[in-house]
Amino acid sequence: MPNHSPIPMFRFALRAAVCVALLAAIPRRAEARVFFRWGRAGEARRAVESLGGTSVYSGAMSINGAPGELTVFACPADISGLARRMNEAVGSGALVPSGAAMAAGAAESGGRHYRFIAIRLTARHESILFCVEQTRSAFEESGKPPEKHLLTALPAYPGSSPSFFAEQKDRRTSLSVSVTPDAPGAVRSYYADRLEAAGWKPAFPATGDAGGAGMTVYLRGEEVCCCMAETSPDTGETRITLLHKRRSMN
Repeated sequence: MPNHSPIPMFRFALRAAVCVALLAAIPRRAEARVFFRWGRAGEARRAVESLGGTSVYSGAMSINGAPGELTVFACPADISGLARRMNEAVGSGALVPSGAAMAAGAAESGGRHYRFIAIRLTARHESILFCVEQTRSAFEESGKPPEKHLLTALPAYPGSSPSFFAEQKDRRTSLSVSVTPDAPGAVRSYYADRLEAAGWKPAFPATGDAGGAGMTVYLRGEEVCCCMAETSPDTGETRITLLHKRRSMN
C-alpha cells in the first residue's frame, strides 16, 4: 500500500506556503529590469529552465483573492550561484541573497510581474526556486490585504485583522496571516482549546519559547493544520499564521 502519511505532504505545503507569503511581501522597488523579453504566460519557466532549473510543480493559485501562477523549480546550484545566474540572465535584483540559505527578488516585463524566492534545499549545491507570475492588474490587486478572514476551514482569532491569504485549490492548501495585539501565548492557547474541541489532535510536541511564541501542528482525519504565533519585529503585534491542507493525490 502507498504511504499517504500527511506529515511529509504537510512539510512541503508549509515550506511552499511560507515562501508564497514571502513572495507576496517583496516590494515593487525590488523589481529587476528584464533582459529576457518576457510577456506571455510560461516564459518565466522557459527562462529558468534555460539556466538549468527543472520545473517540479506548476499550478494556479490565488493571493488575497487575485489569480496567479506558482511554479516551483529544482535548481542544481547553491543560493549564491543561482542568484548570480538569475541576475545575469534576468537583471540585477531578480534574486538578492540574504545569507547562504535564502534569496528573493522580482521582475516585470510586458505587463507581467514575477516574484522569486529561493531557499537552500540541502547541504549540497541544490536550491528550490519559487516563482509567482501575475498580470499587472492581478499584481496590484494582490497587494491589498483581505477585507475579511478568507480561511473558513479554521476559526479566526477573535478581534484579529487579516493581512494575507493564499490558496492553491489543486493542492487543497490555504494559508492565512493575521495580526492581533494579544500575546502569542494567548493565541496558541485559544487555538489549542478550539481545535482540540473540534477533534484536532497535536501531531507532535509543539515548538515554542517562554513567551508563548511558536508552532503547533494538528491532525484530524485527512486534514492537517499548522498554527504559528510570533511577535512581528516591525510592529510588535502578534502575527498569526494558519495553514490548512486536505490530503489529495497531488
